[in-house]
Amino acid sequence: MAKLDFLVRYPLFASQVLDELDPTDPRLHREEADVRAVEAPMHRHRYGPWDERYYTVVGALLGRTLLLRGSEGRARMTLRPSAHGIEVARAAAVTPAWAAISDRCRAVAEAARGMNGNRIAGLIQGRLSLNEEHDFGDLIT
Repeated sequence: MAKLDFLVRYPLFASQVLDELDPTDPRLHREEADVRAVEAPMHRHRYGPWDERYYTVVGALLGRTLLLRGSEGRARMTLRPSAHGIEVARAAAVTPAWAAISDRCRAVAEAARGMNGNRIAGLIQGRLSLNEEHDFGDLIT
């Protein structure tokens, strides 16, 4: 989740990381401001980009049953949207306030289809200079 969120927040990086994503794809909404300004910058952590707000946001989504928690797979915890969560997301996606984010999410999801988190993390680390330019905890700019 964090890796995909990173690629949505930083559309200029998304096409560098995902081979299937054309940098001129209009769904990325790559405005000039994206070069230096991100609404909510992420921090560099050991396993890739991270936002401390995930704990609060995921907890709130679980508490409202928009997300459901599972334990299948190798991960300590898995998340999936509930039926109600899917309805809410679909309704938000067509509003003007969320349309650009929805477009980016679709573009990134299509380009990352079939990749697991480890694969995406490896691509982020291998193709971006986050390791050389940022110490742990630094904002990613």
